[in-house]
Amino acid sequence: MNGNQSPLKATVLCIGDPVLDIIACESPQGLLERFGYSAGGSDIIDEDELEKCLKEIEIVARIPGGSAANVAKCLAGLSSCSTVQDPQTERPDHIEPSEDNDCVSVNFSGTLGSDQNGQEYVSAMASCGVRMEYASIDQTRGNGVCLCLVGPDGQRTMRTCLRASMNHTLSEQEIHELRPTWTHFEGYYVHKSSTIVDTMRHLKDTGSKISFDFASFDVVKGFIELFLQILEDKLIDLLFCNEFEALEFASLIGRDALGVSREAYLHDFITYMVERYQFTMVVSRGDQGCLAGALDTRSPAHTAYIVSSHADKVNVVDTIGAGDHFSAAFLYSLIRHAPLKDACRCACMAGALAVQFQGAQLAKKDMVQLKHRIDSYLDRAH
Repeated sequence: MNGNQSPLKATVLCIGDPVLDIIACESPQGLLERFGYSAGGSDIIDEDELEKCLKEIEIVARIPGGSAANVAKCLAGLSSCSTVQDPQTERPDHIEPSEDNDCVSVNFSGTLGSDQNGQEYVSAMASCGVRMEYASIDQTRGNGVCLCLVGPDGQRTMRTCLRASMNHTLSEQEIHELRPTWTHFEGYYVHKSSTIVDTMRHLKDTGSKISFDFASFDVVKGFIELFLQILEDKLIDLLFCNEFEALEFASLIGRDALGVSREAYLHDFITYMVERYQFTMVVSRGDQGCLAGALDTRSPAHTAYIVSSHADKVNVVDTIGAGDHFSAAFLYSLIRHAPLKDACRCACMAGALAVQFQGAQLAKKDMVQLKHRIDSYLDRAH
């Protein structure tokens, strides 16, 4: 942060399913076909199906995950107040919190199991700088598990057994106690369809801005009516999705692409969404970068304007958590008051780094480098 940059003072709440990611190094086509899974999709499974899958794969890693939790971990790393340089190399070496409490407070809310997995999850999140005071524990169930099948091209197919996380609620008292500046909901949280709308309304009453992601084209397809209710009620300020989720949503509401390029179609669709629902929309496009739209408040008609950013060309190991790192960096940039185009560029930096490593959590040294790169970029841009 440069000398002219005001200190970061914000409270962020990330709400979602605290699931343990069980990662298999590749996704044999035969397995996907036998279980009827669409490559790249995500859905909920029961204990029996989970056990059948586990018998047919070779587990290579177990990492505390869940989309909102991944956003929280990355955002906590980026929001740490000061980067300490190694005096010999003059490169960022590690991150230390500031004594004057200028940092962003990153909080997570979800329901954990009472088993060993749940205990390890809390410790792992805390070690990343995420506050867990608003997480709850179900004493009767084990911790949720997400089976992540990663193909040779890095594409991930996910199936989640929710267990304890299925029953999560956040009380109105807790919301008013925390009063977050931003609240980020993972799209998978729509499985709590009986509570998500009321929770969003209580948060809006406190003045919180809300970001939301579409999670997966499978989730969009399965919960289109609830998604439309959330959008029509104007409960969100920022929507994240990838291009496949955007195209699925567009098709379901009768706005199919006809005879135009995908980029031109996405440009028009983002314009439509931004002007209809009065929010900011960001569409990630993998190695094609991203497109984003927001309302031009300087225009009397408040029309949408669209920006884009390129993606770094990197070797893809797996895509688990790439979108979550993208979202975290975008939110961090907004908290730093970055313009839309700069926020897009920082998000693409984070997504490109995440796909180069296995799992949804960067090593501390890689997080330090990412923070240094994004902070340097934003300082130069401003």
